[in-house]
Amino acid sequence: KKIAPLDLKHRVLACLHKLSDRDTHSAAASELESIAKALIADALPPFLSSISATDSSDKSLVRRHCIKLISVLAEHHKNSLSPYMSKLLSAVVRRLRDPDSAVRSACVAASLSLSSNLTSPPFTSITKPFLEFLFTEQDQNAQTGAALCLAATIKGSRSPDAASLRRLLPRLEKLAKCDGWSGAIPPLVASENMVVMRIEASLGY
Repeated sequence: KKIAPLDLKHRVLACLHKLSDRDTHSAAASELESIAKALIADALPPFLSSISATDSSDKSLVRRHCIKLISVLAEHHKNSLSPYMSKLLSAVVRRLRDPDSAVRSACVAASLSLSSNLTSPPFTSITKPFLEFLFTEQDQNAQTGAALCLAATIKGSRSPDAASLRRLLPRLEKLAKCDGWSGAIPPLVASENMVVMRIEASLGY
């Protein structure tokens, strides 16, 4: 059954409220996923706005599931989401600073889903937000998340841009080496090296 925009916001907000309670979380999560799968084109923008509006005041269960819903949307609506790619990526990048590692893991899964299911946007438009975050963010856990998201987008892409990856490779190798010498947390260096390996695999090295 397709769901029209009428009353959609009210339904979604009610479900988001129920997500924060462990007693009602499972039912609310299932309902939100059903809504996400059945959205018509006109209903996508209000739904995206609702699930992108979470912040640190919301419980971790809510923040994590809202990111998971991005994966659900990508799997079911594919290139119909292309006009909203920037908004989707912004929602993912914003949650890379989340203190809950489960939320950051959901960001990695969402990045993979977007990259593998949305084939219309240019490859570089998907990788750019994660690259900018990786090279400018100071928090090492957030940097690790960005690197893992970047590796996921490269892995998921059906047509990675070889030229941009070749240009990126030496920068990432240098970054991983510098972070290794500066005593950065091991997961960060490992994730940066993972990106390097993903690039080399894509280029056939």
